[in-house]
Amino acid sequence: MRTNSFMKIALLLLAVLVLMAGGCNGAVDDPDSSVILQLAVTESPSITGQDEGGVCNFTITEWSADFINAPKNSSAVTSPYNDIIVRSWVVSYSWPGNAGIVPPPDRLLPVPGTVPANGQQSITFSPILFDDLTGAMAGTSAIMTMSVDAVTQTGDPVGLTILEQLDIESCAVVP
Repeated sequence: MRTNSFMKIALLLLAVLVLMAGGCNGAVDDPDSSVILQLAVTESPSITGQDEGGVCNFTITEWSADFINAPKNSSAVTSPYNDIIVRSWVVSYSWPGNAGIVPPPDRLLPVPGTVPANGQQSITFSPILFDDLTGAMAGTSAIMTMSVDAVTQTGDPVGLTILEQLDIESCAVVP
């Protein structure tokens, strides 16, 4: 229990440090862009595990997120010039404090397409693939670094990078 609490605190501190370094949304201060792309993860359930005969069977529940096109001024609410085209969405995984866990390769997530000016686009996605989970990951937390490459309809960059915590519960023994 203590290790898990310590890990969550360490992961939170790491996230704060990365955000303080300016990694949250690299295009916020882009003077050419009239809009800001935001990504809000609205549901992020833990991965659960059940021990069945010495094998940990994981259950992955999809996450939900909203891509938000936020105008910087009143003239940035019109389509199509201020629409944002999401070109790619990549997630990288790391397990700080767990040197024995080999992170899976970077993964390309589904893109929502075009986010309309002054609007949003909702999406559901799997936070990790079944093939990427190992028994060593049970009872740990990972940091997911999500990087989004996007441009406005007029070609101005509005990409972003955010961090999310992925919790993988310990395997419960079936009675």
